[in-house]
Amino acid sequence: SYRRSVQDTPIECINLRMLVSASMPPVKIDRADAREKKESLKGKRRAYFGDKDGYRESPVYDRYLLAPGQRIEGPALIEERECTIVVGPPCRAEVDEYLNVIIDFSEGRS
Repeated sequence: SYRRSVQDTPIECINLRMLVSASMPPVKIDRADAREKKESLKGKRRAYFGDKDGYRESPVYDRYLLAPGQRIEGPALIEERECTIVVGPPCRAEVDEYLNVIIDFSEGRS
C-alpha cells in the first residue's frame, strides 16, 4: 500500500455524499374538475418534423383550454406560455384526469 502524509496542511473535503430520509405527509393531487368543453384549436401553421416527414400543416392547440379525455392526433402543436408540446406525425396525445398531456409514440395504430 502507498501512503503520503503532508504535515502542516489542513484537510480539504473534495466530495461528500449524504443520504437523508424523512417521513412525509401524503400528497393529494386533485383531479381536474369537469370543464365546459371549449374550442382549444387556435389555428394551423406549418411545422418541420425532420427529414422523414418534412414540413406539415399542423393544427395548433391552446394548452389551457384542453379538457380531460381530449385526444389530439399528430402532427400537432400544443402551445402554452412556458413551452410548446410537439406531437409528431405518428403520435397521439391524450389529456388525462389531472390535465397532463400523455403522448403515445407507437406507430401503426389501428
